[in-house]
Amino acid sequence: MIQNRYEKLVCVFGLMAALVAFCGCEPVNSKVEKPADPPSFKGSVTKLVEMRNKIRDGFAVGNVDMAHGPLHDVGHVLEKIGEIAAIEHLPADQLEAVKAAKEELFDAFDQVDRTLHGKEGKSYDEVAESVDRAMKVLTDIAGVEDESAAADDGAMAGDDLPSGEGEVVEESVAEEVVEEVQESEGSGNLSS
Repeated sequence: MIQNRYEKLVCVFGLMAALVAFCGCEPVNSKVEKPADPPSFKGSVTKLVEMRNKIRDGFAVGNVDMAHGPLHDVGHVLEKIGEIAAIEHLPADQLEAVKAAKEELFDAFDQVDRTLHGKEGKSYDEVAESVDRAMKVLTDIAGVEDESAAADDGAMAGDDLPSGEGEVVEESVAEEVVEEVQESEGSGNLSS
């Protein structure tokens, strides 16, 4: 039998040492994950292009739900893009251009969000030119291809047709989009 406090203490530490030796000494949260690499400027701009496209396309087909999530998330990417550009040591003139484009995008998307929530603001159509101009600055600096901007820079569907025929092509495309949205509302998802 253990006689004094000293013997009890030695016994407790001995049991603890045996337990650690037997079970190992691993913290409860031993799965230490490697922190994610910081996003790159190019990756951030690519993400902005995707988000802008979802916002634009959602409003274009009257699907506010499609635009709503990305509209709120775009601010998080915009908050960091200037820092990321600075970390990547972009030249001073490009950093200024990134800052100006970021501010223009913040303002434009804020205006759309305000309207979406019943406050005084602007529709996406009203800010589209501003958004596209700022996105062009960012995509040019990042070297990101923006296919939708390339399509906008090129001829509109039917521009090379004789007068009056282009509108038919555009109406046909619009009708297809509307039909796809109506079908997706019935099935719960958009078909690709």
